[in-house]
Amino acid sequence: MAEETRTKRLVDENQAEVIKYTDYAKKALEAGNENDARIFLTKKQELENVGAGLATSYASAHENAVKMRQMHDKLATDIETLKSRREMIKSKMAVAKTQETLNKATDSIASTKGAMSSFERMEEKADKMLDEANAMSELNMTPIDDRMARLVVKWIVKDPAGKNVGDIEQSNPVPLAAAKGSWAGFGDIVASAASEGVLQLLEQAINKPR
Repeated sequence: MAEETRTKRLVDENQAEVIKYTDYAKKALEAGNENDARIFLTKKQELENVGAGLATSYASAHENAVKMRQMHDKLATDIETLKSRREMIKSKMAVAKTQETLNKATDSIASTKGAMSSFERMEEKADKMLDEANAMSELNMTPIDDRMARLVVKWIVKDPAGKNVGDIEQSNPVPLAAAKGSWAGFGDIVASAASEGVLQLLEQAINKPR
């Protein structure tokens, strides 16, 4: 395209020179100066000969420029087509990834259901054993100072046959006033704190090979 511009400029400059020397020749003839007129006409002819070559060069450059523009337009169209296809592929990949995530989620839900079912069976077994088992506690309180005492609670868990399943021990400082007063509510707190350990003993008993 730059070559087209350059050759067009040379053609225009050459045509301007041809017109200029044509005017010079006319004025020389009008002034009766035939020798100068012939010189100007000769120069004009030379310029016209050069101009023919320049015109050919410009025509070739113009044709190439047209082809280049066509190639550029086609390339731009192809790029837009590829962009559209890329966006379509990205969309398809996003859909596929979403489907894959859903499939994994479905598998996970199925697996979770199986685990929950197994846990529920274990929980039922533990509840049954807990209902049949006896949990006894031994309390021992040692004063620390005028306000606090150390409360030691030992829980002994036995199965329905009276066989020891295991025992756990709690040892915590407590206010003397709370320990000497009503155990309503306080005893629930102690038992609740021990419940996790009792359940662990039951779980070990459940899973122990018979």
